[in-house]
Amino acid sequence: MQANRQATFSFLFFIGSLLISVIIVPGIPEASGSTQKKLVKDVPLVSQNINSQLIRLINKNVISDHLDASYRFLSMSIYFGRADVALPGFSKYFRKLSDRKLENANFLMSYLNKRGGYVELRTVEAPTRNHWLDGLDAMYTALEIEKSINGKLLHLQKQAAKHEDPHVTHTVEDKLLDPTVDLIKEIGDHITNLSRMMGENYGLGEYMFDKDL
Repeated sequence: MQANRQATFSFLFFIGSLLISVIIVPGIPEASGSTQKKLVKDVPLVSQNINSQLIRLINKNVISDHLDASYRFLSMSIYFGRADVALPGFSKYFRKLSDRKLENANFLMSYLNKRGGYVELRTVEAPTRNHWLDGLDAMYTALEIEKSINGKLLHLQKQAAKHEDPHVTHTVEDKLLDPTVDLIKEIGDHITNLSRMMGENYGLGEYMFDKDL
């Protein structure tokens, strides 16, 4: 009889322990998740009064746009490097633009960390175009990309002034806006020179232009 009672007690103890583990263990990830959320919220331990709206704008508009532009310029570089296109000057030029946009994105991510903000990486979609009619067509695409980025930078600059953040304003103007304005002018000059070549001898003119690009 005593042996049966001990066996019954052991069985009930086992069942009780099992139920406790089932109840407690699933709660661990939830606690971990809540801790993680709290850590994300409390990231700006060294925050230097950067406004949350500016952080969102930099993440959503500026960093994402630069990564997207880098991807698109990379696609253009690969296209002009193809054997059936064979314009290495254009390929090199667009690869340089791709690297520059990626460098700017990395700079902005480091800047947010320095100011005590946070970085939210987003999905970068594949480019919708993978071929162009000629170098002039590609330059028009490049100009469109740069003007779009410039518009986002101007909006960020305006918001930084509104929230009285001179450091963001200075950084946007000095590190991003001025080079973008210069690049827009440079691409515009390329479009003008390529447009002058339009006609029967465009292919030859484009070839010579590629040599000097």
